[in-house]
Amino acid sequence: MPGVEFVRFDTSEDLEHEGESPIILDVVAGLSKPRLVLLSELELAAKPLSLHGFDLTWSLLLLKKLGRLREATIIGVPPKMPLKESLPAIEKLIKKIQTQQTSDSK
Repeated sequence: MPGVEFVRFDTSEDLEHEGESPIILDVVAGLSKPRLVLLSELELAAKPLSLHGFDLTWSLLLLKKLGRLREATIIGVPPKMPLKESLPAIEKLIKKIQTQQTSDSK
């Protein structure tokens, strides 16, 4: 998409280097269609028993608590939704974010 840079992350360790308000594209269990998920909506489901349980939600909430993250927006995509079906919705969500950013900067 013109004007959009996608950066691949295999782990969320480097998120703090992406600024105070990252926009993240990721699969989100429990969704029936792509939608925006805000940092304020995230909750910890359980305490991790190992680092395998230390996922994106934990990373984002920890960065917020440490003051390294002000907000975050996740473009959440259902895990089993085919790309052909999800792509138009993802593009709409990205355009919505771009419009919000443009109006916020005025």
